[in-house]
Amino acid sequence: MMAPCVLEEERFLPKLQFTIQVLAVLYLSENEMVGPIPSILGNLSYTAELGKLEELFELNLANNNLQGPIPANIGSCTALNKFNVYGNKLNGLFLPVSRSKIRSEFGRIINLDTLDLSYNEFSGPVRATISDLEHLLELNLSKNHLDGSIPAEFGNLKSVQVIDMSNNNLSGSLPEELGQLQNLDSLILNNNNLVALVIC
Repeated sequence: MMAPCVLEEERFLPKLQFTIQVLAVLYLSENEMVGPIPSILGNLSYTAELGKLEELFELNLANNNLQGPIPANIGSCTALNKFNVYGNKLNGLFLPVSRSKIRSEFGRIINLDTLDLSYNEFSGPVRATISDLEHLLELNLSKNHLDGSIPAEFGNLKSVQVIDMSNNNLSGSLPEELGQLQNLDSLILNNNNLVALVIC
């Protein structure tokens, strides 16, 4: 059996003998990678070797054994459209409390339309700051350890079509603001501790 690949900063990707003009898609899903996501992904000083990460359009690290938090400098990948880390062991509080911090991490990724953090070990409340990601089409936070109520600010996600926060520890009632989401096709909240909002 092949030994797992430990993601060290200098070993995450080999030093290439040529320059990638534009690295647009990076798929490393379904491997045996362990350890944290290297901050190299957001470090633009590596562009001569790894390509222009500010042009990275899609990043898929799903179904590995990655651990720890999402690197703060992921926001340097400003063209990122799809971010998928499904099926790892990433942990820590889910998103920072302050809006200034989320803007330094995800907020500069203005074209992000798919955010899949499902099947990980994120904990804590779902922060209202996620509503700053106003171009989201699909948000999947299922199968984590998230608690607290669903923020009313989710009503600002005007473009969102799918919200999946099933299999967490969410509580409270559904915010009325979710009714403002005219493009919402699927709202998946099963296996939580929510109290239904009954409208008579």
